[in-house]
Amino acid sequence: MSHLNNNRTRSGILVLTLLLLTVFLASCKDDDPVAPVVTNHAPTVPAIDTASGAPADGATDIALTAQLHWTCTDPDNDPLTYDVHFGTVAQPPVVEQDQTAASYTPSGLVNGITYYWQIAASDDGGKTTTSPIWSFTTLTVAGETVSTPDTPTGLAMVETNVPSDYTTAGAVSSEGHVIEYRFDWGDGAMAGWGAGSNISHTWTAAGSYDVKAQARCAVDTDVESVWSAALTVTVLDSETVSTPNAPTGPATGEIQEILRYDLSGAECSWGHTVEYQIDWGDAQMTSWSVNTFGVHSYSTPGTYEVKTQARCQEHPTVESAWSAATTVIISSPAEVVSAPTIGGNNPSIGGINDLLEFNIMPGVSNLGHPTEVQIDWGDGTFSDWGPEVGMYYTRSHAWAVAGTYQVKAHARCIEHPEYESDWSQPKSVEITAVETISTPITSPSGEVTLNLGGWLSPKVLSGAVSNMGHAVEYQWDWGNGTMSTWSPSSNSVMPTDVAGDFQVRVHARCIEHPDVESEWSEILLVHIVDLETISQPVLSGPSMGAVGELLTFTVSGAESSLGHALEYQLWWSAISGYTNIPLGWTTADNLTATFDQPYSGGVTIQVQARCIEHPDVESIKSAYKTVIITP
Repeated sequence: MSHLNNNRTRSGILVLTLLLLTVFLASCKDDDPVAPVVTNHAPTVPAIDTASGAPADGATDIALTAQLHWTCTDPDNDPLTYDVHFGTVAQPPVVEQDQTAASYTPSGLVNGITYYWQIAASDDGGKTTTSPIWSFTTLTVAGETVSTPDTPTGLAMVETNVPSDYTTAGAVSSEGHVIEYRFDWGDGAMAGWGAGSNISHTWTAAGSYDVKAQARCAVDTDVESVWSAALTVTVLDSETVSTPNAPTGPATGEIQEILRYDLSGAECSWGHTVEYQIDWGDAQMTSWSVNTFGVHSYSTPGTYEVKTQARCQEHPTVESAWSAATTVIISSPAEVVSAPTIGGNNPSIGGINDLLEFNIMPGVSNLGHPTEVQIDWGDGTFSDWGPEVGMYYTRSHAWAVAGTYQVKAHARCIEHPEYESDWSQPKSVEITAVETISTPITSPSGEVTLNLGGWLSPKVLSGAVSNMGHAVEYQWDWGNGTMSTWSPSSNSVMPTDVAGDFQVRVHARCIEHPDVESEWSEILLVHIVDLETISQPVLSGPSMGAVGELLTFTVSGAESSLGHALEYQLWWSAISGYTNIPLGWTTADNLTATFDQPYSGGVTIQVQARCIEHPDVESIKSAYKTVIITP
């Protein structure tokens, strides 16, 4: 009975406890709710992404450029990172850790090898899921070979006991391994294996030597190529240049008179071209030149000794002794100041209140005295008198009213201001209010045919002018989906590495105001074909002539790859002007030209050849030939 009462007591206490706990929990639920528990889930198992180019598990004959791709997601959309396992063992090591990209490009793969890989994906909550271990086998190829290297390049004529550098390249390992080279110098000596660039050798005896190269695999060094074709090197004894004759020319002259002296007599013992320099005897000396004459003027009366020296053009350190001197006596004439020149490169268009800069070629005193210049701006105002800085007298001016103004300049001697020049020819300047840029006109135009890999340098022939005189830049549309970058050069080079028909055009914009653009030019239709080529011609002829004299030039060396007949055209430009001027096509290979004014600084002459049957197939121009035109 006592035991029963105790049980009832315990049961009562338990019931009371449960009631109190229920009340407490209810109050907690009302006043302080408990936050739910969030569970982080692991990423899904990574899978091979063959759709993106990854090799399937167990795939064979895989290229050495294979890339690995996989897919993986996270149930909680957590960001994922990956550890990449890769190698030639069944349990591959880690090669990349914590990368975010789902791809990996292995390097250094070798043919005929089985590779293993595995991906471990981790979220930012520390959960990681690892893929199965996959494998693939690369393509098995035949035994390694090394191709023949290029013929060595370097000097084909050298001097005894003088080091010369030679280079080769072009050999390739069929396994893609690194290549090393050696040289056989043809004199019993051989260079050790190494890089193929700028390997030096010295021959001690004159003679003819065949230099050739061999390549081998740097990994499997017993795999060697055959020897290359040989470069024949002629080794000569020490070179000399003979003493030139004394310069021939006038024995008397006046201040500022241009005097010409001819040079002769120097020869190189190796038959190389020689070049001359002239010491005028007044502390002035010409630069080295292949010209066999020189022109000079003296600024001070006196007696001067003119002499010359020669050297080898190919080896400039080989110089002759100085020639005997030719004496010239210089006297003083009465002073005359020539009119300044306002060159065509000065602005002819501008806007209201634009500050336009003018570079005036100053007048020259025949006595060599310094001069100064004054500009009449055409609006009733003048610049101050002032000397030139460098080559030019430079001043700037702004016009406040639109209109056309005539700008001119005159000069005077600083030492004797009473000696003034005439006014220069006026320069017309148009001042406008709104900027526009005219449409470019190109050369060539219409339609041209060009060999694949040939040379086409279209240029803006005219147009593309800002009415405010601002500088412009150009952009070319090549018609193949690409455009050139903006450039102030009016010339560009068209890519010709793909055959086809291309619509080429160009437009211009103001450099100062890039939003002001011209219209596109007319279309130039370019046909790029793999057809005929014409070799570069060689031009020979006189190095000087007189105004009105008929000068004859001879053309040689140009040939059509298809054997077609050719025609020729001379181009000329003044050295100070830089504008190439064509003289017309002719079938004669003896071409003539005359000039209607002197060019003491010289003109440059070039010749170009083209196919008569296919006139669009042209050669590149010949090397420049300089011709002095005297009065």
